Amino acid sequence: HLGGQGTPLSLQLPATALLRRDQPVPGQEPTVVDVAAGRATQYSERDADGEWRRKRKWEAHRVLVVQAERGRDGKVYYGIISRREMCQVREEEIFDLQPLGNP
Repeated sequence: HLGGQGTPLSLQLPATALLRRDQPVPGQEPTVVDVAAGRATQYSERDADGEWRRKRKWEAHRVLVVQAERGRDGKVYYGIISRREMCQVREEEIFDLQPLGNP
């Protein structure tokens, strides 16, 4: 929270973005920890032998960006709402920022 000390950015809001912390590690399969954190889903599927196998797949969820400000330190901060939290993140913590609706 910038406590009124930040300068609003000229950015079309609301917008959506992806959090870097939720992105999969290349070449790594999701774990039960990733499923619990909401970064992956778990499901069952029959293999070629008809046996049920538990599988996991990565699943990135977009967050809603509702605030964008430049702090007194010169850094950019975003106020976001995700499925699990409302918080402030630094610019380097998000990517693929896209405005909602028509520009």
